Amino acid sequence: MPFRRPRRGRIGPLRRKQGVPVAETTLENITAAADGLQMMSETDAPFTPYTWDAATPFSPEALANGQPIQTISLEQFFGNATSVQDWHGEAEKATVSQFQQLVEVLKAELTDIQVYRVGEINIDAYILGKDSAGNVVGLKTQLVET
Repeated sequence: MPFRRPRRGRIGPLRRKQGVPVAETTLENITAAADGLQMMSETDAPFTPYTWDAATPFSPEALANGQPIQTISLEQFFGNATSVQDWHGEAEKATVSQFQQLVEVLKAELTDIQVYRVGEINIDAYILGKDSAGNVVGLKTQLVET
């Protein structure tokens, strides 16, 4: 699979739009930071915005819906993606920089951030936290680990 070059430029200051619900604005900021990034595993998968249905109280068990679930930290999940290696060329360094910016945006926009890995082999990974209104929002991606 060809390497996808990340967007150029730095993500500007995060601004709230007048009259737009907090969750929507937060998701826009997070989605913009993840634009063009793919989570690498045995498959490369994009990040998509995710919102927990506020009508149902959030719990990891409800998210897992009977599947095996593992909870890890944001740092554990993005550890390799945010670390520059000696062998990285300019393209890889640019990708690492964009992953670092994504982590910064997640931390700026959300509190109580956790990563939930749901399933085995074909894993749905949810990077979730609470926005300033208490909504559970974040990103979802997929991993394949055999």
